[in-house]
Amino acid sequence: MLKPIVEGNLVSFEEKVYRVIACRADGAITLKSLESEHSFDVLFTQVNLVEVDQEKHELYNDRRLIWLEQTEVNPKELAIASDRAKKINDYFQGKVSRAELIEKLGSSETTTRRLLKRYDPELGAVSLVRSIRGRKKNSRLLSDIQEKIMEKAISKRLNDKTKKLEAFASLWEYVDSLCHTMGVKTPSLNALKRRLESFGQKAVYSLLHGREPMLQKFELKPGMIHVDTILTMVQIDHTRVDVIICDEHGRPLMRPWLTVVIDLKSRVILGYYLALHPPSALSVAMAMLSACFPKQAFPIALGGGQNTRHRFWGVPGAIGMDNAAEFTSPELEATLQYYKIVPMLRPIGKKHYGGHVERIIGTLMGKVHLLPGTTYSNVLKKADYDSAKHSAMTFSAFCEWFANEVAIYHGRAHEGLNRLAPFEVWDAEMAKKGLDYVPPMPGNFQTFALDFFPSVLRTVQSKGVEFSWSFYSSAILSRFVGSRLSFKYNPLNLSKIWLRQDGRYHEIPYSDLTKTPVSYSEYWAFSRPRARRPGTLVDKELHQVRLENHELVENSKATTKRLRQNVAKKATAAETMSFLSYGGEELLLQGNTKEPSSDQTRKKLKWED
Repeated sequence: MLKPIVEGNLVSFEEKVYRVIACRADGAITLKSLESEHSFDVLFTQVNLVEVDQEKHELYNDRRLIWLEQTEVNPKELAIASDRAKKINDYFQGKVSRAELIEKLGSSETTTRRLLKRYDPELGAVSLVRSIRGRKKNSRLLSDIQEKIMEKAISKRLNDKTKKLEAFASLWEYVDSLCHTMGVKTPSLNALKRRLESFGQKAVYSLLHGREPMLQKFELKPGMIHVDTILTMVQIDHTRVDVIICDEHGRPLMRPWLTVVIDLKSRVILGYYLALHPPSALSVAMAMLSACFPKQAFPIALGGGQNTRHRFWGVPGAIGMDNAAEFTSPELEATLQYYKIVPMLRPIGKKHYGGHVERIIGTLMGKVHLLPGTTYSNVLKKADYDSAKHSAMTFSAFCEWFANEVAIYHGRAHEGLNRLAPFEVWDAEMAKKGLDYVPPMPGNFQTFALDFFPSVLRTVQSKGVEFSWSFYSSAILSRFVGSRLSFKYNPLNLSKIWLRQDGRYHEIPYSDLTKTPVSYSEYWAFSRPRARRPGTLVDKELHQVRLENHELVENSKATTKRLRQNVAKKATAAETMSFLSYGGEELLLQGNTKEPSSDQTRKKLKWED
């Protein structure tokens, strides 16, 4: 029997505890927060009793709850019953006649008579709830042991924080194994589904997609960011692109990395950086450089190139970032502070604070999945597709393709922008600022770029500074030999580095001026470990030859060892004979143990050196 819920009880609703402050005849109860004055109404069937006020429980006999224990409660049916109860109440109070009651109920005389007979003033509206024939919904026909096995399996999977694929199938297999182990008949798939649904929508979603996605979907997300105009705030994030690129010879290389900066107001991709190396301070610097300046003179990996359609730029007022090391470095913080850009780090575990940029990345990756050589987003979608075998795009070709996709994205209607395209919102906001408005931009491009460029610590040697397998030299380094200094470098061109002294940057070029300039991506790709290391046998048949050589050496060592042992035995025997022939026995008897010399032995036996 259900315990009655009365005023003063503590109940749980959506994983929080509330106090019951009122109960109504239609089955609704009023809950009040324990932390504030907030109150609201819910059906009593939606809550679970946490603590019973025993005194009130003993004095209060709520027949409604006892009756509803045996009745399927449906909110729509309860609403119909409540409306009928009000009209019947008016009839009993003499406010309407029998004929008017029949008209208001919209029923026949027979049905009205049956309703009047069923109506119980003490039960109220619930006495008029229409019962449903058959077995009560969610009633259990399984044994206690079957129920416990299913509950154990579901609880175990829900507590598993790893992301699961095909989770329900694996859950049923786990239940099946437990039942067979304990000699119990396995419940059907439908029985397991119904049992899982009893855990709530969150549990089902968590089982299918993982705990973290469930929290992102159902968790209350306060603190959503709203901005008034463009360039008020941007968000930056990295992702590994779901495609394998190849080199100029058609050999598969690796998956590139993308760093993207978006404007929150317009959803415009303000800047981005495509590279072969993993995210670092370098990626942040190049993406910010791309975001803050016009793109015409930029390489295509930064959204530039000839005939660029990327016309969005400007210095933002704030930048939203996660807590990765490249975003929390003191150097980046100092640079942002110098240019009056406010860094805003996301709270740990609150991914929704970066939801805008992550959704755009998801949109772009959806386009990538149509390319040859795509790795897709998970192993199920990939199936038996050989990404490396089908890779066809070089890095330069992919950069060009991506630049075109960014242009297409800017011209497509966006659901979060009231079906406007990002460029339309950007242009509208620019128009509000006046025809002469120009987005904020640092005065000196080179100084701004160098401030954001990454730096390396190097010791100044007599030959100069060594970096990226090259030496750099300049007259300014002569007074710093033996000192360890910080040097800035341009990731797009490693032909020179910079040293900041006396309030300005000093250029330090290659020591070998004939050396061909390379980018950091090229240097990184060349210096990374290769699949074929130097010394690797290309001809597989030579492995057998190498084993034969190994065996030959071992046999030679064993043979030589035996020969040397035989020679040693012969030498020992000869020395013994020589010793005895020179009267060794007598000498031993006399206590003289001095042996003949080796020379004497050789002369006696006529050995030659």
